[in-house]
Amino acid sequence: MCRGRDTKADFNTTFDGLRKIARNEGFTTLWRGLSPTLVMTVPANIVYFTGYDWLRFNKQSPINRFANDNYAPLVAGAFARSFAASIVSPIEMFRTRMQASQASSGAHFAETVKGIGEMVTSHGYTSLWRGLTLTLWRDVPFSGIYWWGYESIRGQ
Repeated sequence: MCRGRDTKADFNTTFDGLRKIARNEGFTTLWRGLSPTLVMTVPANIVYFTGYDWLRFNKQSPINRFANDNYAPLVAGAFARSFAASIVSPIEMFRTRMQASQASSGAHFAETVKGIGEMVTSHGYTSLWRGLTLTLWRDVPFSGIYWWGYESIRGQ
């Protein structure tokens, strides 16, 4: 967080917080983690929307064969989001750790790579998917309901 004499309690507004963070930690701190976010978002959306489209409309899709047409958008949306979130989970872990890094003088990337390496060494590669369960609990119901509602409204 904000180092120096200004503390978290000293933030009066969002803009005040942004100004104090930029002043105390540097202006570029406000964009820390942007690169991994872009690296994560592009493939995640490609996988998500392509996956939904295939699951929902392809004749070979298991959802088209087994789900009622009224509930197919809900199931396709949930499965597509599960798959996309699983693929980008390691990148999201990297992004989150980089944003939380307190390294000084631009060493955030190196510190994050080192920390991820130590985590993998200690806990194995599956540790890269830590937090995926909570992400799925948040994203999967939303995605299923979103597509179900969207397709229902669009059909009318």
